[in-house]
Amino acid sequence: MKVGIFYFTTTGNTEEMAQMIGRALEGKADYEIKAISDVEADDIGSSDLICLGSPAQGTEEMDDTEFMPFYEEHRDALQGKKVFLFGSFGWGDGQYMEDFSELAKGDGLDIVGIHTHLESPDDECAEALAEKVGALL
Repeated sequence: MKVGIFYFTTTGNTEEMAQMIGRALEGKADYEIKAISDVEADDIGSSDLICLGSPAQGTEEMDDTEFMPFYEEHRDALQGKKVFLFGSFGWGDGQYMEDFSELAKGDGLDIVGIHTHLESPDDECAEALAEKVGALL
């Protein structure tokens, strides 16, 4: 199985979560980690599972500077792929990712899981990501 871990980050928290997913996959699956600005259509096409990450922006909204344009551009390529969503937020309860999940499901994506974390990811976050993503292999 090949896993594409693609993320947008502003403070580094979501990037750290992407790295945590990669560490959890070592020896279990082939994977690549890329900022969404570096992702190409072939990266999506060659992946069986896509892990998409974005922090909350504003008042618990998806980033509209890079993440949402990436999603709009690659929405069709994501069809038929298992998609796991992850991200960090600084206030609220992570509802921004639940809202995005519903949008993506409405667009026909197969959302297989979500994990959000308040502020900087820690050992508890790493364990939860490893468990959730590991269950998808």
